[in-house]
Order: sequence, then C-alpha cells, then structure tokens
Amino acid sequence: VLMGELYSHRKDYAKAQGYLDIALRLNPRHPMAYYRRGLCFMKTREFSKAVDDLGRARALDDSLPGIDHFLGQAMKKAKPKRK
Repeated sequence: VLMGELYSHRKDYAKAQGYLDIALRLNPRHPMAYYRRGLCFMKTREFSKAVDDLGRARALDDSLPGIDHFLGQAMKKAKPKRK
C-alpha cells in the first residue's frame, strides 16, 4: 500500500494501481488499499471504478479521511450504467 501511495504522490497512477492491485490480492479486505486505488481511479477519470473501490473501502472502514466526500464526487461523475 505504501508503494501505491508513493507512486500516487508522484502522479504515476498506473504504477500506483499496480502496487495496490498486489496489496489487494494479498489482503482483499484492506480498506486503505481500496481507498488509495479509488483515489487513483478518480485521478484517471475512471469514476465507475472509483465508486466500486471507494464503496468497498467505506464498507470496510467508514472512518477513512474524506471517504464520504470522495465517494460522493465519484458517484456524481460516474456515468449511469445502461440497463
């Protein structure tokens, strides 16, 4: 998760997502990994993926800083799914 955060701060979101993917394979219940990857998806304008990850992060730990704000923003910007 720390490597994902490092690369996110460097704005290398693809590399950050790769490290966060690894963290989630090792521990699929890691709220901070979902949170960080969700924020990366926000930066790359992949809002539907951001909603999924931020929603999972919130379900695991609703005390993450700004989780409700970021989830709300992602939900607003995500395109509605077609039926």
